[in-house]
Order: sequence, then C-alpha cells, then structure tokens
Amino acid sequence: MQNKNNKSIQAKSGDKENSLMRLNKFIANAGICNRREADDYIAQGLVKVNGKVVNTVGTKVAIDDIIELDGQRVFPGEKKFVLLNKPKGFTCSQGDADTKSALDLVKKAFDTPSTALHPMDVADKGLVVITNDLQLASQVNLQKDKSYSLFKIEINKPMTADHFKAISKGLTWKEFVLKPHKISFVEENRHLLGMELNNNQASYLRPAFLQMGYLIKDLDRVVYSGLTKKNLTRGQWRYLTENEIIRLRKQSKGLSTPS
Repeated sequence: MQNKNNKSIQAKSGDKENSLMRLNKFIANAGICNRREADDYIAQGLVKVNGKVVNTVGTKVAIDDIIELDGQRVFPGEKKFVLLNKPKGFTCSQGDADTKSALDLVKKAFDTPSTALHPMDVADKGLVVITNDLQLASQVNLQKDKSYSLFKIEINKPMTADHFKAISKGLTWKEFVLKPHKISFVEENRHLLGMELNNNQASYLRPAFLQMGYLIKDLDRVVYSGLTKKNLTRGQWRYLTENEIIRLRKQSKGLSTPS
C-alpha cells in the first residue's frame, strides 16, 4: 500500500511544477520584449534569477522568484499600454470633484493603478499613452529620452519671420532650452504651426511662446512617438501592439532617434 504522506508530497511537488513558467515568458509578460528576444538576453548572460546568472534557454521560474534583466528588476504580471486621443478639459492625473481625469476614460483597460507617459495639461488635447507599468512611467517622465511628438499649434496672431527663425534655432525659457526637431507653418497659415519636439520639452511650449508675445489657443499632439490618431476619434482609445510597446521601451532607454 502506498504511503498517504508520499501521495501528499507528490501532489505538492506537482502543484509547484505546474505553477512554474518559462523564464522567457516571465520576461515577455512584463512587456519588456517578446519571447525570442528574451531567449537572446538569457543566452547572453544578461538575466539573473535570485541573484544568479542563468544562461540556459528553457529555464523555468516561479512567480515569486526575483528576476533581473541587465541589472533591472523585472516584475511579474502583464503590463498594458493604451493610446488615448485625449479631449480638452481632462487632466492626466487623478481627477477630483472639479476636474475630469483622462485615466477615467481608460479605466476599463486596467485592473491595477495606471499613469500617463509625458502627461499633457488640462487645456491640451491629443495623443497620450497610459500604462500600468509604473516603473517605466517613472523612467520616462523623470529622465531624458529620445522620443519625439508632432504638435499642431494654433496661436492668437500671425507669427513673424524673425520669431519663426528664432524658434527654429532654439528658445531658452528660464534654464530650459526648447529646440524643435522640425517646424513649419500649416498650409502657409502663420496662425498654425506644426512642430516636432522632444517629449520632455513639450511642457515648455506655452511659456516659451508667451515669452515671445504669443498665446497658444490650441495645442494638439497629433503624433506621439510614432503613434498616430488613425481610427481614434476624440475620447477613444486602443491597446498598443507588442511591437509598439517594445519600441516605447527602447525609446525610454534612449535607443531611438526621431524619424
């Protein structure tokens, strides 16, 4: 007769085995890369499990193991990213009784706290990426990256040729420098400008223009880090694809350049 204790031990062992997942899946589920790329990182010896380098493809890990990729902790769970065409009048932070929040427009997409990458002001509209990957969001919002966006800017009066030239060369506002990658008038209308700008400089637009005597009446982010408004009317959102997420992550590490 088989010992009941042995059955219990076998059952627990089986449960543990069933709860394990491949290391490449663990990394891919965190949204950092796809499984094939994760295998490459593993083979290169860039991955540690509980402090030890693991370079064997096919290694299995538990959900509570400590996984590091290139020195950075990888947290379990699916990271989601959505692209929202934000309307005016919505803050990119948590709203209150007097302020509507863009996060509420996408709350069905997440079951964990979320935040915006390169958040926009309440008065602005256009594309914004919202994610529950709070670690990446902190990196993107606090550090300099190489991601660019295209803004459509409407001002209160025609811009002079001298001011246009000055902006093209770069403006200084306080200790910050606003240097567009590209700038042009929209359909030769000197009230409307198209400007491709580093995302970390976007918050300087209004004060920098005001310094020159121009009031920005409308600010619309029409392209965000290569993502467009295609099929997104104002207030609508969609999930980012795997490749789009990987591109954003590379940009957050300063690996991408403007188109």
